[in-house]
Amino acid sequence: MQVFVDGEEMRAEAICSLKSKTKVQHFLECIGMNRESVIVKANGRILTENDCINPGDRIDLIRVSSGG
Repeated sequence: MQVFVDGEEMRAEAICSLKSKTKVQHFLECIGMNRESVIVKANGRILTENDCINPGDRIDLIRVSSGG
């Protein structure tokens, strides 16, 4: 699995080792990211925390920022 955060590839040791389908919520907990702070895309498709990702997917995590 390839995981990118804001376009930068995440180091392999920081990525959970997935062997089967995993819910986005569990994956984010595993890598220490808050669901409310990122948009998760798998193979170009936006996912919710209840969607599943597969070991061969390309995952893009886009940090959300807010302010005034």
